Amino acid sequence: MARLALLALAVLLARKFGPEDYGAFTFGSGAALLAAQVGVLGWPMLMNRLIPGMLKERDWGLLKGLRDAGDVVVLVAGLAFTALLLGLAVLFPHLGIGFVLGAVLVIPFAFGVLRRQQLASLRRPAWGLIMDQGFGAILTIAVLLMIGMGTITEVTLFFGGAVLLGTIIATVMVRRLLPAEVAKATRRVQFRLWMGMALPMLVGMSSKLLMNKTDVLMLAPLSDMHETGLYGAAFRITYLLTFPQVVMMSVVTPMLSEAFTHGRTDDARRLVRAALLFAFVTAVPLSVPLIFFPEWVMTGLFGPQFADAAPVLVLLTIGQLAASLSIPFQSSLTMGGREKVYGVLNLSALAVHAAINLALIPLYGAVGAAIATLFIALVLLVSQILLNRPVLIKGRL
Repeated sequence: MARLALLALAVLLARKFGPEDYGAFTFGSGAALLAAQVGVLGWPMLMNRLIPGMLKERDWGLLKGLRDAGDVVVLVAGLAFTALLLGLAVLFPHLGIGFVLGAVLVIPFAFGVLRRQQLASLRRPAWGLIMDQGFGAILTIAVLLMIGMGTITEVTLFFGGAVLLGTIIATVMVRRLLPAEVAKATRRVQFRLWMGMALPMLVGMSSKLLMNKTDVLMLAPLSDMHETGLYGAAFRITYLLTFPQVVMMSVVTPMLSEAFTHGRTDDARRLVRAALLFAFVTAVPLSVPLIFFPEWVMTGLFGPQFADAAPVLVLLTIGQLAASLSIPFQSSLTMGGREKVYGVLNLSALAVHAAINLALIPLYGAVGAAIATLFIALVLLVSQILLNRPVLIKGRL
């Protein structure tokens, strides 16, 4: 529901405002999501890694400290990145509207990511996914259809407020789902230890997110907002390929954490294999119409102004197909104690991705960005398969 709501919102905005204004929204929301991911400093994945074990061991004081420390980290870092985007809007006036729109969304996005992972670790992944942007998108769509909004800035302000409302509701849910003993316990914080675990995951997850957003963030300065809008519309459609795996891994990731923590290697192996099969079965059929009928899909959803994005859609679909198959492998690495390997892999891929974008975007615009995304997605898939061979092959874990 959340992913479909975000796609529906993208369709409405693209049809109402056209490629250029939609490009500004795509650039701004991409910058905000990147800032939010960096701003939370790897703490959302830390929730998935630690909360299941703390619940099992009934360590209420440490669980309370983890919950509260996460809120402080996200708030402080989110404010810092909001200020950074506003500063960039002043320094680069031609990209100013995009950075301002992004600044509006940083803190709502940051807390949305944190709450989503907390709810997943408390076995409420569906609610976490809905409240992280999905709730805001549904509310924004309703207002757009009922009363409309005149500018992309008005839409972004409302969307940011709606996402923030969703995170407030999610906060209440987290508090109620935690055992009553947590509220009464004496808070214990192991900040240095937790940060040491979170930062390697930050490198991996932020590098991965930056790879997903590098194209959008580089398209605007190296090309223009029109090309950014074409790319953003095509990329939003390909989210349909990965949303089943995102939902599935919200359930499986805490289970993987428990299996690895308690040495149940056969359980971990079965989980990874089942998740990989699920990813293949759900992603491949959805990719067929996007690859073989791209222009019909683009114009049917976004209108004739987006017909030029058809080749972009084909390239991104193949890339997202590879990315969807990588999702179980990345959870296996992060939950299995190989955060540093995951971080180094993604950081290296990010550098290559940026270099390819720098070479191809000035020549080919959105198509060049899509080529870069496809290439790096295939490299990451092959690399993570090799790194997970011990997990996949019995007797080697």
